[in-house]
Formats: sequence, C-alpha cells, structure tokens
Amino acid sequence: MNGAKRVRAILSTTLAVVLALTLAACGSVRGSQELHKRAVAPKPNTASPSHPLVTAFEPSWDDAAVLKASRASISMVAISGIDIAPDGASVTAPTAAVLRQVKLAHQLGKKAEVLLLNFKAGVGFSDEVAKAMLSTKAHREAAAASLAAVVSSSGLDGVMFDLEALSSSDADDLTAFAATLRADVGPGIHLDAAIQPTTKPSSYRRLGYDVAGLLKSLDAVTVMGYDQHGTFNPTNPGPVGELTWQRKVLAALLVFAKPGQVDLGVAGYGYRWAADGAHTVGDIRARRLVAAAHVTPTFDEARGEWTATLPDGQVFWWADARSIALREQLAASLGLHGVAVWSMALSDPVPVAP
Repeated sequence: MNGAKRVRAILSTTLAVVLALTLAACGSVRGSQELHKRAVAPKPNTASPSHPLVTAFEPSWDDAAVLKASRASISMVAISGIDIAPDGASVTAPTAAVLRQVKLAHQLGKKAEVLLLNFKAGVGFSDEVAKAMLSTKAHREAAAASLAAVVSSSGLDGVMFDLEALSSSDADDLTAFAATLRADVGPGIHLDAAIQPTTKPSSYRRLGYDVAGLLKSLDAVTVMGYDQHGTFNPTNPGPVGELTWQRKVLAALLVFAKPGQVDLGVAGYGYRWAADGAHTVGDIRARRLVAAAHVTPTFDEARGEWTATLPDGQVFWWADARSIALREQLAASLGLHGVAVWSMALSDPVPVAP
C-alpha cells in the first residue's frame, strides 16, 4: 500500500471509531434521560440564597394591585388554587382566573406556582379529601400525573402543597406523593409544601408531615407562621404570629430541615375581636376602623405587630409592612430560604428584603 492509500485508510478507520463512540454516547444520554423520567429526580438544592426570597400568596380572584406594587420585592407568586378532585385520582383544572394570575406573574418577571388544596365545600380543609388521594399508590400516581400535566400545560414554575387538617397516618403517604410528583415533573420545577406550625419537633409528624422525608423530594417547606390567634379563638385576642412564637416554631422545624430549605410564612393581615366573635381584617381596613374610632394603635415591638382596643371593647391585632420587614430580618439572621406573605388580597405592599 502506497503512502496516500495508507493515509486514507488510517483516516477512514479513525472516523469510523469516532462515529461509533459518538453514537454510543448519544444512546447513553438518551437512555439516561428516559431513565430520569421514571426515577426520582436528584436531590433539590438546599443552599441558602444571598438574602431571603419572598413568595407572595395571590388568590385567583384578586385584582393584584398589591402584587403589582410589590414587584420589586417578590420572586415567586403562589396562586390558589387547584383542588384534589372528588375521586382522589386527579386534580381540578385551573380556572381562567388562575391562568390570568400565572400570566400576570410572568409579565411581572416572576415565577408562578400553584397551591394544591385538600378543600371540601362547606367544610374547608378536609383530611377525608386528602386521604382520597394519598392513601393508595394508584391514586397517588394518577393524581401526580394529573398535576404534572397541569404544570406543563399552564406554564407553571412550581407547585406548593397546601394540605391541612391532616393526621399522623397521612405523613408517609404524603412523602410518597411528593416523591412521585418529583419524578413526574423533573428537577426544574419548584416543589414546596405549606405546613402547619408547632413549637414541638415531635408534633410535625402528628400534624401529618414527615419533614425530613418530604425534603428528599421538595425544594423547600413553608411553615405557616401565622394564626397563632384567630377566628378559632373567638374570645381570646392576641397576635396573629408574634416573633417569639415564630422563633420557637422555626427552632422545632430546623431539627429536620436546613435553613436554606425553609420559608417562614408571615401574615399581612389581622383580626378584629368583637362581641360576635373574631373576624379577619386586611391591613388597610384595620387602620381605617381604628382611626374611625379615634384610637391611636400601638406597635408592639416585642411581638412585631400592631394592636388597638376600641371604646366599644373591640380588640385588633394586625401585621403590616413594618411587621413583614421584621420577619424578613429574622429570616436573614437564620439563613432561611425566604418568607412567604399571606396574602396579597389583605396585605400592604411587601417591603424589599434586607
């Protein structure tokens, strides 16, 4: 074989080897991608952000005026809502109002997630509804697939479970559902769970949450640091969620979670206790009612909330922008992922986090 033929032969052999290796690599990538669709996604990121991120809870029916005014402060909009369907094997389709809020969030340059609720008409949060979805593997898988389809078709960036009134028997099933949903949506979708608060580490499971187990699949948990007092205390006025109590709630939660996996849910509203019970009030309405009674409210620095007692005996406690700023400072001091403000339909505009 002369020199020219020898060179051509060597080049031909080399190209064939390179082509074979390339095709093999492509097949390996495709195989790994297909496997990923069937397997639990990699563990979510647990690093704390440089400053607390802010999630704004936004009802689907709200005019979004406060949301727009909070544009500079927020990074995620959590929209209610999607419900577990009565059959427990699917979720309800997003309404036009939900989709409008998703579109608005994106127009504002923010991410949008949807709340999944175990809500029952005439009852409120229902463990019966939750169990219909969680208690069997078949229903968990079907509901997760249904929810993943909603995420994809609606252009959502995340999902937050808001499953309340649970029992300890739901904890393992909720953890299994979270893993199934993560497998269905992949690692790029933000997954979170709003969990009810307690100051005792052992009580989180009693409330239906295996926090450490959930965080194997979720990016974060949002502890509801509000409703320390409320409509369920019709004759016992007090702060919506005072700072000392919130610190105790967080201390119990951080037994199971890293700070960068936790958002502190904070109030942007209050309650009015009157002769006929306790009633929810937004920040603007609370100030107006107190001013109309010619009373000057007091900001309780230790509790981080406003309070006032009217001449007719009505007692007010509410958390506003000043209160939210203190919670942002608390979150920053603990290295938390962020805060989540309930809700834009009641709150002042959210101040910029430190």
